[in-house]
Amino acid sequence: MPRKRKEKADETVSAKRAKTEEEESNVESAEKSSVDANDSKTADGRPWNLKLASWNINGLKAWLKKKGQEYVSNEDPDVFCVQEIKCDKDSIPSDAKIKGYHAYWYSAEKKGYSGTGFGRKLRC
Repeated sequence: MPRKRKEKADETVSAKRAKTEEEESNVESAEKSSVDANDSKTADGRPWNLKLASWNINGLKAWLKKKGQEYVSNEDPDVFCVQEIKCDKDSIPSDAKIKGYHAYWYSAEKKGYSGTGFGRKLRC
């Protein structure tokens, strides 16, 4: 392989590695910021009465691998939304089920493209 081509390939591998490390860091930061988030108050000091969480996950299977469902469990939102699931309804992994929530999935017509998910807390 010519030297310039090899250098370019090495740069690409390094860039991909850096991106993966940055994504992992972002997940860790989100987890740390969620600590005690359920004690948050409104500007005038009242406790929240509705909590929403929304996340562009860039692939449901990748989100599950990064333990995204733990984020939802820790944050305990009344409603959560995920975008870009990139998974059709028939291939939603069983791991995507989050205890205490009912999920609704909408996949794009084109397999592996776009798609959204919506979860709501189950009430007794």
